[in-house]
Amino acid sequence: MSFSLPKTIAYYLTPEDQRHLTKTLTELSPALRDPLLLSVQAAATFDARSVSALLPLLGPVIGKLPPESRAVVLERVAALAQRFPAVVVPLLRSLDRVFDEVGEERALAWIDTGEEVARRGRDAGAAFFALKSRTSILALRGAFPHVYLADVQGVLLKYLHMLSGAACGFLETEQVMFPPPLVEHGDDKGEMLLLPFCIDRFPTYEENFCLYRVLVAHQLGRVEFGTYACAPSRLWASLAPLMATCNVNTTHPPDDLSDYFQLFPRPDLMHDLFLAIEGKRVAARMAVQYPGLRADLDWADGLSGLQSPVIAGALSHVAAATWTALGNTGTADDSLLLATRLYARFLRLEAAPLSSTAKLSDDDLENAAEEGMGFITGSELGRSGKASSASEKEQVARQRRPLTTADLRYVYDEWDFEIEDYRPHWCEVREVPLPGDGGAFFAKTLTTYADLIPTLKQEFQKLRPRMHQQVKGLEDGEEIDLNAVVVAHVDRRSGRSPSLKLYSARQLVERDVAVLLLLDLSASTAVRLSADTAMAAPNGHGEDAPRVIDLIKEAVTLLAVSLDEIGDAYAIYGFSSGGRHDVEVYPVKTFKESLLSEPYSRIGGLTSRGSTRMGAAVRHATRRLKSVSSRTRLLVILSDGYPEDEDYGKPVVPPIYGLRDTLTALREAERSGITSFFLTIDKGGHDYLREMCPSSRYLVIEDVYTLPTQLPKIYQRHIWSQWT
Repeated sequence: MSFSLPKTIAYYLTPEDQRHLTKTLTELSPALRDPLLLSVQAAATFDARSVSALLPLLGPVIGKLPPESRAVVLERVAALAQRFPAVVVPLLRSLDRVFDEVGEERALAWIDTGEEVARRGRDAGAAFFALKSRTSILALRGAFPHVYLADVQGVLLKYLHMLSGAACGFLETEQVMFPPPLVEHGDDKGEMLLLPFCIDRFPTYEENFCLYRVLVAHQLGRVEFGTYACAPSRLWASLAPLMATCNVNTTHPPDDLSDYFQLFPRPDLMHDLFLAIEGKRVAARMAVQYPGLRADLDWADGLSGLQSPVIAGALSHVAAATWTALGNTGTADDSLLLATRLYARFLRLEAAPLSSTAKLSDDDLENAAEEGMGFITGSELGRSGKASSASEKEQVARQRRPLTTADLRYVYDEWDFEIEDYRPHWCEVREVPLPGDGGAFFAKTLTTYADLIPTLKQEFQKLRPRMHQQVKGLEDGEEIDLNAVVVAHVDRRSGRSPSLKLYSARQLVERDVAVLLLLDLSASTAVRLSADTAMAAPNGHGEDAPRVIDLIKEAVTLLAVSLDEIGDAYAIYGFSSGGRHDVEVYPVKTFKESLLSEPYSRIGGLTSRGSTRMGAAVRHATRRLKSVSSRTRLLVILSDGYPEDEDYGKPVVPPIYGLRDTLTALREAERSGITSFFLTIDKGGHDYLREMCPSSRYLVIEDVYTLPTQLPKIYQRHIWSQWT
């Protein structure tokens, strides 16, 4: 049957677009054509280009809807299109995915909610229907079994504390892996656990949350039962003959599991095989040690969808008696020996996996990923193939070794003032280790400011705590506690044994302060200052005009030396960005480190980097401060300009999007009990800082050359005195 497009629609479409639309309409019944034509006409009148990109997908989208629901849904879309044409294209693109997840009733309710959001503004409505706003995700989440780490982190931390009593933290990963991957812990062995930012593998919320609990238990079990104590070199006499059958020959036995796996033709298989066997051993030991976990661990042991068929096939050859012995008395060394035997017998001839990415273009990758997702959040949308795909070699190398902190991503929401909502899971932050310079810059700075440092130390020593509080319930003290005496007398008259703690005394209370200094390392800090003013500067630079980054490093050095005098817990982090998927944070000194261990060397490794996506950096700094149990927690931000980055709002001055996002991030920190203070060396800082901070929470340093000498004094006079 032929079908002719009305001229009112054909006017806005190219001949190719007309053919796509005609083909789709021809396949529909007359009852469905009219509402679809109304929707397309409204959208094309508003933005013909976006409609052009939608038309090739329109037929498949409608075809995926249940036949009995198509008329109701298309009529609802047509009614919405007459009032809000800007939302038609994102709505039609998302419609089949939403239906797959929640069905007709909840999908129509979701559209009703989106219509209310669209009343606030065109951009807000478009973001909602594109599943790019937090409100949209929350409107659907009631029907979703997805569990997000951010939502259950508090419960998991309590669960973790009940199991081990240890103060551990979580590091977010993108993929769900069971058993969880090994981590090269280094000095933080057992203190950080790898957990996916979202689990949606099972049809119920309870099962997805159960997998979170199992992942936590497995990683605690590895620490408690010696997984990371496994050393291949101890077993070399038994391992070497097995490896020879796999054509692996080496004269240097590795001490590290990661290095051991790399010796095999398929390191990925050896790695997964060891994890599967060690996971069964650890689960058996945990079930005995913590009987309450047995049900969860048994459930996880029966999962088949999270394990590759190759590994499952190799494990099927292990006798039940072997599993029993391994769980009862086995060690990680036994697991490694068994894994090597299975590899040598069943997997040594496994071919390397074919790379599907090598034959696909970046556009193909992006389209395939989008079509393959049942539900897409903001972290997937809008990412270009070029930015999100590494080279084939890098991908393979990453799969074949344990994860390190360089592989880990922290995902954060971002506030979009134009839609008056959060962009969910929008920014990816990773911590990047800084190279050291052996302390050369640190030593040079101490020499340059040798005359000033004694004065700074003397001033900061005056800040040392002299706080006292009355402590009662002592057996010996300065004063008699009359209330305790009365209670003791009553006890004695009643025939009970009276307490001997009848005294009180004033005792010295230590300061309980944690400070995080967050440094803007954007490219603008590479600017070299005027040589003329350098001659008059009071900091010894002479004719050598310094860069802004050099002055920041000097200021950080002097402040760190000063903070050591009062004993406050403090950390120093730098940050820069190159788009929302590439925000980097550089730990100079963590709260657990001493200045004179490694941090003093890292200060010299600070360099000017990229842009300034400040909201994500502030949220990450807030995360680090929330992990510290100090009574007073301070976030001090040092910057040389306003927040700006690629796709960080419209390119206007001042960048309102970045300012509002940073303001929201600072308010989030405030709600978490963290006080912020903003320092800038931008002389125009008053113009935008008053939008972000109260006047008592920021300071503009007019003379950048005084930054090294002024920063410790500013901390002493403006920050310490107000909030400690």
